[in-house]
Amino acid sequence: MAFLAALVWVLCAHGTHGTDEATNTEAPFATEGTPKIKFDRTVYDFGVTSQVEDLDGVFRYENVGSAELKVEQPAMGTSPVKTIKLQPGEKGFLPFQLSLGPARGHFEKHITIRTNDPENPIVTLTIEGEIKRVIDADPNQVNLDNFVVGSRTNFVVKIKRTDGEPLIISKVEPSARFIRITIAPVEYAKDRIRMIVEVTGEGSPRRFNEIIRLFATGTTNQPVVSVPVFGRMVGDVYVTPEAVIWGIADRQNWPNPKRGNQRTHQVSVINTRTQPLEVRNLTTDIKGLALELTTAEPGKRFEITATLFDAPEENLRGAITFETNFSSQPKLTVPIMVNVLRH
Repeated sequence: MAFLAALVWVLCAHGTHGTDEATNTEAPFATEGTPKIKFDRTVYDFGVTSQVEDLDGVFRYENVGSAELKVEQPAMGTSPVKTIKLQPGEKGFLPFQLSLGPARGHFEKHITIRTNDPENPIVTLTIEGEIKRVIDADPNQVNLDNFVVGSRTNFVVKIKRTDGEPLIISKVEPSARFIRITIAPVEYAKDRIRMIVEVTGEGSPRRFNEIIRLFATGTTNQPVVSVPVFGRMVGDVYVTPEAVIWGIADRQNWPNPKRGNQRTHQVSVINTRTQPLEVRNLTTDIKGLALELTTAEPGKRFEITATLFDAPEENLRGAITFETNFSSQPKLTVPIMVNVLRH
């Protein structure tokens, strides 16, 4: 099954007494008794669904106990944790929206809710269903990694109706101007087409995440197929991996000899042009990090070996920098992260 996109939800309270912990207004609440949460359901089953990109629903809950109930929603992104307070008998609700993306087959997502109910301190809510694509795409997503700026590539996506009915595409919407679409019929096949996609590497080196949406005659106003197109546009020179990351779980016993060489990471520097590449002035601002530059293929590929001999006491952030002989990218930076788990 392909990936499911974001699941979004928010806690809410009914009535005049339910309060948000972020506010300054507190309703009177019982000082004795026990809070108790009761959901109208803990599993939201959409059954078999098709021709939709987003699903939404609501979980409803109530404080059926005899003391104030606190329901905590985990932080989403950079948003702070939100807590809803309900007095005995008060109700709340949790609306959600699930973006399906190119998913197919069975899907299942979970929301974890923490409460001060001693019998149900953690409640897991489940959202599930079965996605049956009436109109399918092959491939259903395309990754164009290390795609050179200024270059051009083409690929074909086969679109087919799975019920044998005629397929008539009324509109195609790529989310970026550097993606161009041509629809070609398949001879003697009314239930399928070929979508020819041309991608041009426009702009500066970057990661991109775009989508192609297709609409069909006789269906809803939602796209019948969405094909994600994502990847990385690179310049004359690029590095892989894009960042160097050390994760140190046990500083006192690092490195663990049973897990290979944990001290060393390698970064490849790759030339996409015919002009020979030169790499020089390799430096880092991370103390205790040793760097070594070797030539893997003269003028085309270099290897940077970064060795961290001792585990630091705290997390570190820094970079490896080097210079090239290309005016388009005279200096490149490779981020470094050292994450030390504190016990």
